Amino acid sequence: HALTRGGMKAYVGGNIGTPLSALLAQGLEPEVVVAEVSSFQLDTTETFCPRVAILLNITRDHLDRYRGFGEYVESKLRIFQNLGEGSCAIICDEDPILSALDLGSDRRVFRYGLGAKKDRHAYVQKGSMVVRNGKLREYSLRDYKLKGLHNTQNLLAVGLAYTFFGLEPDLFQTAIREFEPLAHRMEWVGQTNGITFYNDSKATNVDATVRAIEGLDRPIVLVAGGRHKGASYEPLAKAAKGRVKAVITVGEAAHLIEKALSGIIPCYRAESIDTAVREAYSRAAPGDIVLLSPACSSFDMFSNYKERGEKFKQAVRRIIHGQG
Repeated sequence: HALTRGGMKAYVGGNIGTPLSALLAQGLEPEVVVAEVSSFQLDTTETFCPRVAILLNITRDHLDRYRGFGEYVESKLRIFQNLGEGSCAIICDEDPILSALDLGSDRRVFRYGLGAKKDRHAYVQKGSMVVRNGKLREYSLRDYKLKGLHNTQNLLAVGLAYTFFGLEPDLFQTAIREFEPLAHRMEWVGQTNGITFYNDSKATNVDATVRAIEGLDRPIVLVAGGRHKGASYEPLAKAAKGRVKAVITVGEAAHLIEKALSGIIPCYRAESIDTAVREAYSRAAPGDIVLLSPACSSFDMFSNYKERGEKFKQAVRRIIHGQG
């Protein structure tokens, strides 16, 4: 969105949904390809060399595939393996692994984080994001629609990439104002009787759910669960304390989530998303948020996170329209 608003002909694809092979099949000739690349895909790359390589964070995920967290980290870091002259790495130095990462003196590295530091190239200050790459630029965050500090961190990375390509600074402010969040990512679904519903079905690991919880400022009834991916749910228990008033669990990982939250937050088991939404609504009070943020993959009950999110939204709409 930002690169297009800045005047570049951009194509988006990869793990986000549209394969890069479609770019060739359609005969498109963009100036830049924005590719989301998973660790699974990076495992098989040898010559992949992006002009801009962005790594937002590394948290425990896909431990059902890798022999350990260290092996998973190695896969993620492969995104930097072929960076050369004219390319750059953009990393969040608030991530404990990335903050200690040394890519060598011959590589351009741009670092960002929420707080202002002299070695950061992008940060947040007094309600604005500051990008420092040769010149100092400030952009208001007032109209940024994505909730959560993690989404503000992501915007900092976008700002650095935008600046790297030398695009018109004023158009980046326009991009921030005009951006509409994608579905299933802290998506506002609706409100009834003072209770607000958010769909965060894309949160397929524990860290994503933790960040969603931390980004909200009202009491939460959480709907979580799905297929377990090997990570501990203890960070979820820590984040939920004092923020989440009840958890509705679903899917294969329900008992694992309940075990981690035992004695901390009341948990209630549901057999379907539809039942979970009704249960969550019954446990919520005016001013509360019902949040679907599963911390698990969807493959035990659905074909993907999108189907799960759509089922959640359908159930919410039935309640709003008095059919639940």
